[in-house]
Amino acid sequence: MLNAKMEVSGIFEDNTGRTYEVKVTEKGIISPHPEDIQKNLSYYCFLARFDQELNQFQLKRQRWPQFQDIFSSVTGYPVEEDCSAFSLSEEARGKQLIAEYVGGFEVIKPLETIVNRQCSAGEKKIAKCFSTILNKEAQPHIILIDNVTDHVELSRHLSVVSNIERCFPKSQIIVTCHSVPVQRNLPNRERLIDMRLLHTTEIVRKEPWRLRFYDEVLDAMEKANTVMLPNDKSELSSIGEDLLSDILNGTLINPADRVAEFQQKATWAALIQAESSDSKPKIVNLK
Repeated sequence: MLNAKMEVSGIFEDNTGRTYEVKVTEKGIISPHPEDIQKNLSYYCFLARFDQELNQFQLKRQRWPQFQDIFSSVTGYPVEEDCSAFSLSEEARGKQLIAEYVGGFEVIKPLETIVNRQCSAGEKKIAKCFSTILNKEAQPHIILIDNVTDHVELSRHLSVVSNIERCFPKSQIIVTCHSVPVQRNLPNRERLIDMRLLHTTEIVRKEPWRLRFYDEVLDAMEKANTVMLPNDKSELSSIGEDLLSDILNGTLINPADRVAEFQQKATWAALIQAESSDSKPKIVNLK
């Protein structure tokens, strides 16, 4: 480990013969970009900001089918071009822009049709980020998206991730999120990095599948607790807490049977309570 005054540096050569100086300090790795990279850094590495207003939208026409596909797949609504988006005094210039770019779009919803300026925060995020990426000449090799599912309907979280991969098949995509559907149902789970592993027990770090059983038990407890009365929760909660503890400390070698049994117990308890008259909603007169 480096102390506050230590610094290590070295010269590295890539496969083209160019050399780079890399310094490692207490603040991390410090390496100035090569001059030819520095001049074009905005092209090689760019940032797609989440534009809350989205007053302006402009997409290369050749990319429009891709944008339609990913926007519709993620939101569930088809989109069509808003042909009135460009309002230019010079007719020739207007024709050129319309031939090369899409200047706006309409979102066809069941009860209304809105234009891009009226989109929700999640829809604006999708439109802004993907139009920025699609407008680039070259597809990025690496795409980083923070909080990818923010402002997106829960049922479409998995669609967001899968459609990003489909839209950019040649890119390495790294996203962060706090999504339960992604956490529990992402295909090829070896791609998932669960940050809880940084602060858990040694046995769970060696056997990360335990976190999945932990989540299943916790989910069953939460669902049952939403309909059960306080006096009826104690026994179920006690069993659940013991099971969670056994999963995390490694007491259970194969917890599948006990987890399945608890899920069944919690489901039946919740159903019985939901059917009882005591759990039915009551109308309260606030006057």
